[in-house]
Amino acid sequence: MKVSLKQVRPDYFKGGVRIVPPVDRRTGRIYKEEKAKEFGITQDSRFLLDRTVMLDLSDPKDALWIEYAKLQGVVVDKQEQAISKPNCAYYLFSEEVDSADKVTIIERKLRAMELVKDASSSKKKEVLKLLGIDPEYLSDSKITAMLYTIAETTVSKNKQHNLETLTKIFEEPDYDVKLLIADAKFKGIIRIDGGYYYHGDTLIGKTLSEVVAWVQSPTNFNTVSYWKTQLYGQTIDEVIVDTKGNTKSKVNKNV
Repeated sequence: MKVSLKQVRPDYFKGGVRIVPPVDRRTGRIYKEEKAKEFGITQDSRFLLDRTVMLDLSDPKDALWIEYAKLQGVVVDKQEQAISKPNCAYYLFSEEVDSADKVTIIERKLRAMELVKDASSSKKKEVLKLLGIDPEYLSDSKITAMLYTIAETTVSKNKQHNLETLTKIFEEPDYDVKLLIADAKFKGIIRIDGGYYYHGDTLIGKTLSEVVAWVQSPTNFNTVSYWKTQLYGQTIDEVIVDTKGNTKSKVNKNV
C-alpha cells in the first residue's frame, strides 16, 4: 500500500525530518539489525522524510524506515494520534484507505439517520435521555432535529453526542436498564458525584456498567422495584429469578 506524508503542524519541520535507526543502549545494536543489514542500513544511515516522499508499506525497506520513524516519535498512522504527540511531524495518508474510511462513515451516517427516521416519538425521547439530554420540555421536531445533528457528527468534544454513540444506543443490549438509570438520574433518585453514582448515600457504581450490574442484581430487586413505582407508577405482582440469577418481573402499570 502506497502512502504519502501529511504534515501535522505546517509551521514546523519545513525542511523535513532525518530518521535515525534506533539503537539499543544495552547492546549497542540497532533495532531489527538483521533486517536492516539486508537493506544496507547501519547506525550511520539516515533517511529524510518530508512531504514529497511517497512510501510503499508493502516494500520491507520502506516499512522498516517508517517503523523507525514511529519509534522516533515523528510519524503516526492517523492524524488524530498526533494530538498528544508534540514532536510528531507527519501522519501517514493513503488515498485508498481514506476513500474506504469515507465510505464507511457515510454508510454509518445513513444507518443512524434511518434509525432516527424509523423511531417513534417516544423512542426518540428515550434515546435523547440515554444521550444525557432531558427531553421533557422539547418538542418532537426539536428532538428529531437534535438526533439528526448527532447522527451527522463523527467527532465532538462531548463523545456522548456523536454518531458512534448514537448508533450504539439504538443497538444497546441493556437499553431498558440504562433507560431506567437515566430516568432515575433525571428525577434525582440517582445522583452523580465526582463521576460516581449514588442512591442516597449508597455508592452503586463507579461507572455506568457497574450501575447496570447493580440494577440487574437480584439483591437489589426491591430497591429497583421502588424506583419503578416512583418513576412509572408500576407495582410488582410477581418476581421470578432464573437459573442465571436474572430477575424478571410481571408488572401492572398504574398510569
